[in-house]
Amino acid sequence: MIAALAVILVWVASCDLHVFRLGGTLREVFLWIGARSYGIYLVHIPVFFVIREILSRTAQSAPVFLANPFILAMAAAILIGVVSQINFRIVELPWRNRGQKLAKWILVSRLT
Repeated sequence: MIAALAVILVWVASCDLHVFRLGGTLREVFLWIGARSYGIYLVHIPVFFVIREILSRTAQSAPVFLANPFILAMAAAILIGVVSQINFRIVELPWRNRGQKLAKWILVSRLT
């Protein structure tokens, strides 16, 4: 059922029918997440391990609110966002720009 729904969603998106039109801030949030999705994929497990390690080392002196799963999920989401943004700016953008320059150089060298 999930695979069939995924096929339908991809088909609708590929036809560019603008069925799911978002505007304003929600659109910007989804664009930000989409641009950094690979970074989010890379950093989410290490971030969970870091949060777990910090909490295990400070468990005796940690405030009670740290035991709340909602607080932990929000802390993880914020840390994932920060680390993926750093990854996007320091790693992904420079390599993407380098790839564009290399592709232009290859194109020019083939044409001449």
